Amino acid sequence: LAQQDDDASIPQVVADGAYLHGYAAAIASESDQRGFTPPTIYGASSRGPLGGKLGHPIVASDVIDAIPAAFRQLLS
Repeated sequence: LAQQDDDASIPQVVADGAYLHGYAAAIASESDQRGFTPPTIYGASSRGPLGGKLGHPIVASDVIDAIPAAFRQLLS
């Protein structure tokens, strides 16, 4: 928040950060789920909203490591 653009509202900066965090987590876990797609429920179907790959377990450092890739993908 300390480095935010003066034109951006605090709620928008927080929402952007939360979205980036989730996107980086999806990249780190190699999940097909991105953005605001509904989550795939275990046992409900073999195909999810984007092909169904849920990914694998991750830890916080995996998300940190994936943030640069998330930035690159979102800015491309």
